[in-house]
Amino acid sequence: MVAAVVVVCLIAVAGLAFEYGRFLSRRGPNTQPVAVSLSSELTPRQLAELLVSLGVSEHPNWLCLHLALSRADRCIVAGPHLLAPATPRELAAMVCRTSARPTEKVTFPEGAHRFAMATTLAAAGIVSRDAFLGATSDRALLRSLGIAAPTIDEPELREAIDTAEGFLFPATYTLHKDSEPADLIRTFAREAERRWKQATATNARGLAALEAMGMTRRTILTLASMVEKEAAVADERPTIASVFLNRLRDPLFKRLQSDPTAMYGCVAIPERIAACRSWNGKASPELNRDPANAYSTYVVDGLPPGPVANPGAAAIAAVLAPEATTYRYFVAKGGGRHAFSVTYPEHLEAVKALRERRQ
Repeated sequence: MVAAVVVVCLIAVAGLAFEYGRFLSRRGPNTQPVAVSLSSELTPRQLAELLVSLGVSEHPNWLCLHLALSRADRCIVAGPHLLAPATPRELAAMVCRTSARPTEKVTFPEGAHRFAMATTLAAAGIVSRDAFLGATSDRALLRSLGIAAPTIDEPELREAIDTAEGFLFPATYTLHKDSEPADLIRTFAREAERRWKQATATNARGLAALEAMGMTRRTILTLASMVEKEAAVADERPTIASVFLNRLRDPLFKRLQSDPTAMYGCVAIPERIAACRSWNGKASPELNRDPANAYSTYVVDGLPPGPVANPGAAAIAAVLAPEATTYRYFVAKGGGRHAFSVTYPEHLEAVKALRERRQ
């Protein structure tokens, strides 16, 4: 009789162990990451019920057991988290932000601005969009990374544009899911610093020439971001850079007149710009010439107040080592290429020829 009871108990224990093992391999029903703020005071039961209610896990009893066994409740990192669909082991690693949490390879194309980066990171379960954007405006963090504040007289505008834009290097990174936003900013900014040192070491004379014009790292990156957004074909970057630099050196040119700068205004400070209410994602005369659009180089003299994207190495190199030209104008002619002109009459002829060709 005793032997039979022992056998039954062993079978029951084996069954429970089997079910527990199956549970550890399963992810919750959610297919998208979920943002949540966690308290370090949560018990295993409370944490398990919360995670199940969010759809990132299932079976609260099994999850409670696992969290208790792994002591995850003792190492919860308080604050905002982004919990992607994960196994119980991965969830425990994420709530404690240990190195055991899963990773994801993320690629940012050259010219991605911080808002696009935030969307990409959120979709990959790395960090919530709002948390990342908040970190890009964390002034203490920016100063610790050597990112100087813009020199703008208007305090409200200066606060709005004092961000890491332009200093977050676009590349491919392998990142932990549910990362601390500040850690991500440090990773991208340190890579940008490394690439900046490489570029300026290679083009020391070009850097000296720009500094002689009064340009700083921020303004060089601002110009590089414009080149990045204007150039659809890689070999045109140095030519486009020469156009903008020729204009900056010419006292007759007050405005750089670059559409991407005006459009960035509707991404960064839309609440300040009336024309953004009807913006459809494309350049328009209304948007370009809205006097409240502090980023529009149809409105402001010289460069915009800060980068309009995060430039890659090639765009930075193009500004440091531009093509030697006397061009001051360019217009898109199709296929990602541009027609370049020295004088305004030549530019008008180029525009006319392109319009006739399209008719």
